[in-house]
Amino acid sequence: MVRIATRSDLDRLVELGWQAHAASNNQHLPISEDVWRKTISAMMLRPWENIVLISDDGFLLGTLAEYPYAAAKYAIDVAFYAQGSGRSLLKHFQAWARRKGAKEVVIVNSFGQSRTDKFLQAAGMQNVGGMYVLRLGEEL
Repeated sequence: MVRIATRSDLDRLVELGWQAHAASNNQHLPISEDVWRKTISAMMLRPWENIVLISDDGFLLGTLAEYPYAAAKYAIDVAFYAQGSGRSLLKHFQAWARRKGAKEVVIVNSFGQSRTDKFLQAAGMQNVGGMYVLRLGEEL
């Protein structure tokens, strides 16, 4: 079951955040529970531009952004993690984006797994490129 998270879900979202961090390509960054709590809380305070969804085994934090070159909005995930409820979380996020007038939904795959890529494409999303990262201090 997917629903909009409330303040009472904060501890569970923190717990799921630890799991997401451990599975992501961002393991090199030290996770901060305080920063994670502040991020979730701040997003919950601005429901007109953010959504925080939770399920038994996952979450999706999303926000609206404006294109820098067009008078249009898109919805993008801030953090998305799920073990089995990913499709439902994604459908709820897409429905929210439509209601908010977004022209596109963007999901950033920070897990780098072909399984995640297959999941997103099976959900109707198109791979339009990659995310390239330069970890400062590791330059060529």
